[in-house]
Amino acid sequence: MPQKPKRVYDSGCTYEWRIFWSDVDLIPPLKQIFMLQTPPKNRSWGRDKYLLVENCPHNIKLRNGSLQIKKFLDTHNGYQIFAPKKSLRFPFSSDSLVDILPEMKGKPRKIKDFQSLELQLENLGYQYHLINVKKKRSKLKWQQKTVVDIGYIIVDGQPYWSVCLETNKPKHLLSPSENIFLQDNCIEGYIDFFRRIKLAQ
Repeated sequence: MPQKPKRVYDSGCTYEWRIFWSDVDLIPPLKQIFMLQTPPKNRSWGRDKYLLVENCPHNIKLRNGSLQIKKFLDTHNGYQIFAPKKSLRFPFSSDSLVDILPEMKGKPRKIKDFQSLELQLENLGYQYHLINVKKKRSKLKWQQKTVVDIGYIIVDGQPYWSVCLETNKPKHLLSPSENIFLQDNCIEGYIDFFRRIKLAQ
């Protein structure tokens, strides 16, 4: 029986093709792009706290006092597809998280802060890790309304590099294998990357 074709999403969804390396494995041309060719105004340092919940594929992080959520929808042509980003400012109702954390359903409570969210996760039996990440990012325009996001990130004191192709229209998807020469086994989203390095510890 033929497989059902993957659904192609639109209307505000983000398509991301991302890859990671350790610092020592960085290819020199990429470092030159990041350090030399990118205008300083396009670079920025930031700190995020990611919430890595067992069996949850969604991108959940604490940034600037808000809980930011990118709900994972599907994959298409090697890209991960995320619903439009949702930002929740504390306090908010636990009902706001039901679509990504189903055990919250029917238990409406006020989540006052991040510690309150952790307590609810523990009470509902969720297993999770907190991942503190420091990032230096640079975004450059690519062809066909696509952005390349180059990032230097530090996770648990270890340095890594990341490159991501981003677009919000399926018709603008590029073939990364033709434009960026990288090893296929490094391709993964942030959540898969965090799971991999946690398993290696």
